[in-house]
Amino acid sequence: AVWPFIILLWNTVAIYFWAPLGNSLQAIGQEKLYTKNFVIAACVNAPVTLLCVWQWSYIGAAMATLLTQLVLAGLMYRDARHYFSLWTKRTA
Repeated sequence: AVWPFIILLWNTVAIYFWAPLGNSLQAIGQEKLYTKNFVIAACVNAPVTLLCVWQWSYIGAAMATLLTQLVLAGLMYRDARHYFSLWTKRTA
């Protein structure tokens, strides 16, 4: 039961990445983008979880959760980068 726990610990990293980006989107009035990202993540989560649990049991469930969190982090980064100058060179 150690491997699922280790995999789920990496979810925390993904959550710490996307949560501030998602909260920032909400703060500037982009709740629809925030919600759309969660709907996309849920649509990814359902089939991936079914396939992974069928193949690898509870370790698969942990892997599917991690994949979903990474997808959500990518979506939040994509949208936040559009509104904020994140990790881009600034010209004076």
